[in-house]
This record gives sequence, structure tokens and C-alpha cells, in this order.
Amino acid sequence: MKYILRSYGLTKKYGTRLIVEDVNLAVEPGDIYGFLGQNGAGKTTVFRMLLGLVKPLRGTIEWFDEKPTTATFSRIGSLIETPGFYPNLTVHEHLDIHRRMCGVTDIHTINEHLKLVGMEGMGNQKVGKLSLGTKQRLGIARALLHRPDCLILDEPVNGLDPKGIRDIRELLLELRNKRSMTILISSHILGEIGQMVNRIGIIHGGKMIEQLDYAELQRRTRTYAEIRVNDDGRATWLLEQQLHIRDYTVWEKGCIRIYEQLEDTGMINKALQEGGVIVNEISLCSESLEDHFLKLTGGDQKC
Repeated sequence: MKYILRSYGLTKKYGTRLIVEDVNLAVEPGDIYGFLGQNGAGKTTVFRMLLGLVKPLRGTIEWFDEKPTTATFSRIGSLIETPGFYPNLTVHEHLDIHRRMCGVTDIHTINEHLKLVGMEGMGNQKVGKLSLGTKQRLGIARALLHRPDCLILDEPVNGLDPKGIRDIRELLLELRNKRSMTILISSHILGEIGQMVNRIGIIHGGKMIEQLDYAELQRRTRTYAEIRVNDDGRATWLLEQQLHIRDYTVWEKGCIRIYEQLEDTGMINKALQEGGVIVNEISLCSESLEDHFLKLTGGDQKC
């Protein structure tokens, strides 16, 4: 099998509003694929189309190198947006209902998956009394109960504290490494995504603007000197006129990123100060996934 998932030209409209346009996805076996985009960019709509919950206006989808059938979706687990539960049922009752619906005969799989998501011993608790983060964990347990080949998670760390986020990250890596599971995950916590994915896709305004291996992104990102000054206008004039530096960006007010002559930061510092600019800080850094995302999408909103 070459691909777990491929989509071609996925497009969706609601009324006259074009939500998603010509989205092409390529997910290979064993990928942890990070799907990134601002709120309203179309991530959830794409996931719903992939799962057959929403019909595309046009475009095609292939799961496991074939056109999807009813049987296809038994190989997929999913958690889309906030998981829905009956508040008066217990954790165990919810998972038992799902187990029977999926045709899973082994009842012990419930406790196994509760332990897997860090909810061991919580089977008798009423779901209505769980925190949002714990409900997210329960939603993941439910999605895993039938041991799918592929898992789709829409903002799975929503509502989790830092430890919970770390636990979910370790869980997803374990699923990939020990169960050979392929995972598609969307998240607005870009730094966290970068610690687990091996491939990313960035959607903006309903259009796919980039899809690449994370290793390639790391090769593309650049080291730079970040200089914080009291007057970036004066500082950039000195950089160009005295030091002949052209490859720089004013990242934000008072913050300049320089991509050349990095071995001469002492000279740059001296030239700026002698030119009447107060240098508050200078440091060598590398671009992050968040930097790359903001550069592609304009940087005016968080994803």
C-alpha cells in the first residue's frame, strides 16, 4: 500500500460561501500528519469530507488506495471537534456501547484503552462530571477501541494542561511506533505539533498552500540573529548603508531578524551602537514551525 489517504481537488461550498477549494492530501502509512490552519481555514470541513460526514461539491477521496466503501470507515477512528457524550452515563457505559456498535467482542479492551489514555480506574465516573480535557481523553479512547489502521484527531489536546498535552503526544507516538498506526491531527499548538509529526499540510482560506515532510521544513528553516533595538528604522538604515546587509526582516516593532553575516554579530552590535541605536538584546535563533506558518499565512492571526 503506497498511501493510506489521498484526496484530489476537494471542494466544499455552503450557500454561496466557498469553504474549501481544491485540497489535495497525501498521507503515507505510518505518517503522523499535522494539518495546520487558522480558525475557519477549513480543517474540520476537510476532515468531515474525508470521513464521509459531508459530501464534497467536487473532488475525490481514496482510502487505502481504493475508493471508500462502508467497510472502509471501520478501519478509521476519529475525534472531530468536541466529543459528544451522554452526561448521565458512566465512562465504561459509553465505551461499552461503542464497543458493541463496532462489533468488538472483547470487553477487556475497554479497560485497556482507558489505561492507554491515562484514565485507568475512571470507568465508573459519570461523563457529565468530567473536565473538558478528560472528555478529550475519553474521545480518543473511544476512537481507538476498535483498533483502527488510521486515526483522525481534530484538536485533540484542546482543554489539556501541559502534562496532558505531553501524555497525548507520547500516546500518539506510541500508537505510530507500536501499532503502526497512521494519524492525521489538527492543532493550533504549533510547537507541540512539531514534536510529533513527520509531515505537515498548511491550509489557509480554504486552500492548501503547502504540504511537505517535516524534515524538509527543518532543512528550509534558517538560522538568524535576532536583534532588539529602540529604533528599528535607524537600525535598518545602518544595516544597509554601513554593513551592506540586505537579507533581514523587521519581525515586529523593535525586533529585527538578520539572515547573513551571522559570524559578525559583534561587529553588527558595535556599528548599531556607534550609529546611535540602543541594542537591548542580540541572540542567534532558528525559525520554528510557528515562524514558518505565520510567514505563509500573513501572521495576523493564530491558527
